[in-house]
Amino acid sequence: MKDAELVERVRRIAPGKALRHALNDIQQARTGALLFFVGDISECKGLVQPGLILEAPFTPYRLYELAKMDGAIVVSEDLSTIIAANVQLTPDNSIHTNQTGMRHRVAERMSKQTGKMLIAISKRRNTITLFFKDHMHVLAPVEILTAEVNQRVRTAERYSQAFLNGLETVDSLERANALSLYEVIRTIEKGLLTMLISKEAELPIAELGDQGRLAEMQLSEILYEIQEDLENLIL
Repeated sequence: MKDAELVERVRRIAPGKALRHALNDIQQARTGALLFFVGDISECKGLVQPGLILEAPFTPYRLYELAKMDGAIVVSEDLSTIIAANVQLTPDNSIHTNQTGMRHRVAERMSKQTGKMLIAISKRRNTITLFFKDHMHVLAPVEILTAEVNQRVRTAERYSQAFLNGLETVDSLERANALSLYEVIRTIEKGLLTMLISKEAELPIAELGDQGRLAEMQLSEILYEIQEDLENLIL
């Protein structure tokens, strides 16, 4: 699975999005829920036993109210329509899952079998978990995400500055005809670590939504400053 696919789906449930409003309301009500996102319900024939067919426009309040019913809720992938509610999902039980709760077991198996996104909201643990293909991602509180992203930005800044300092050292040693391969590799390593840290920050930044925009801009600026120099050093 490409990282970009997961990041894109996490963006859909970021704070401020209509779907996230509904998820938060369901979580606070402690009713639990299982949501299945699909383009056409007929794509999953044999895995879905329809309950109440709705084909109703998506609204956070409507989704919240339907979560009070038993069974899963089927939502269109473009988040425009609530297709059905009180639905039974019947994935292949032989598909391996590490989950314990029934909703989460069904969600993981269904996502692996169909390649679609599912969201399970636990009534007992009060968590929101996204399943997509072979990946599972538990949403974190905004304050924890903010602290994590800020830490990554600070770390990226430190490595970026160390890389730029290393470039100056490489230039000086090269002019003095004293440059070693070790010094070049050590400088490249700092640049690559900067890029790795920035890459790892993509998911928590996506999960923050608009609140992560400043950090996203800061990391983009950091990468812009080092990327060309890093490529030239490697080549």
